[in-house]
Formats: sequence, C-alpha cells, structure tokens
Amino acid sequence: MKKKMDMFFQWKSMGAGAYIPIIILLLISGYTYFNRSLLNFMYNVLPMIELIVPLQGLWWIVFIFINDLEEEGSETIFSYPVKRYKLGIVRVIKFIILYLVLVLLLVYSFNFYVEIGDINLNTLAMWLCTWSFCVSSMAFAFMTITSSSAATIAIVIGIWCLQGILSFKSIFVLLLIGIISLILGQKFLDSYKDFK
Repeated sequence: MKKKMDMFFQWKSMGAGAYIPIIILLLISGYTYFNRSLLNFMYNVLPMIELIVPLQGLWWIVFIFINDLEEEGSETIFSYPVKRYKLGIVRVIKFIILYLVLVLLLVYSFNFYVEIGDINLNTLAMWLCTWSFCVSSMAFAFMTITSSSAATIAIVIGIWCLQGILSFKSIFVLLLIGIISLILGQKFLDSYKDFK
C-alpha cells in the first residue's frame, strides 16, 4: 500500500466539484476579455477579481476535508499508513500551490488582451496570491477546528468581509496569518483521535 496521499486520488474524489475554481477563473478571464478597456477593467473587472479570486481559494481546501471530517466512516482515514502531516498540511499546501499557479496564469494572461495602462500586474498578482494563501490557510484551520464545511465557509467569508473594515493591506501580516492558520490547522488535526 502507498504511504502517501495521491493528489490524483484526492482530485478524483472531489468529482465534478474539483473543476469549479478552474471554471470560475475561466469565466473571469472571459468577462475580462469583453471588458478589456482600461476604464472597464479598473471599475468593473478589478473589484470583482479582488472579491472572487481570493475567496475561491478555500474551495478545494474545504472539499478535500469534507469526506474526512463530515461523512460517515471518516474514522477509517486513520487506518491508512500515512502520517498525519501528510493528511493535513502537505495536502493543503499542494492544493494551495495549484490554486496560486492558476491565479498567476489568470493575472499574467491579462497582458495579452487587456489595456493595462498604469496597472502593475506584479502588484495585483502578489496581492491576489497573498490573500488566496491566507484564505486557503484559514479554511484549513477552521475546517479542522469546526469539522463543518458550512461553518468554515461562513467564518472565512465573515473574516473576508471584515478585511475591508480592518484594512489588512500588509502582505507580511497576511502571510503571517496564513502560516499561523496552517500550523493551527495541523495542530487541531493532530489532536483528533478520529474525525467523528
């Protein structure tokens, strides 16, 4: 038996839901293409991208833990000859990296069809990737704390709504929150005897 969690197996276990973030990013790309003038991009597309892209980062993280934390028979996951950190933080980091690569592809594809003007795509990419990392990491932490996908999504969206009020604009602070969330998520996962 394999002593690791296969990412392909995880992807397959998510079913059609695994493609939702890809479809959303493709829809954003298409919408951007039809609103590619500088004014449309700045006032219509950019606010939508800043809202949707980071929040979409929690999708895969919640999805990979739904079977482990919410469904019947979830205690069997500990019968696998796999270390807990591979069940937790390693799986999460793989999916975060995959999502960040997709975000970077989206942002840098704007060079080909958007009138960029004074918009710095490097800054946009850094901001979106940092927030996506932070949101995904918080999803992991809250998924292991609450064992509920609905509660996790509600909490992370609530925090996301507060970010406008609290003005989390420091990339260092966001990265720190993301790293702390990953560590907390793993600590809570390690504390389970079984998932139920």
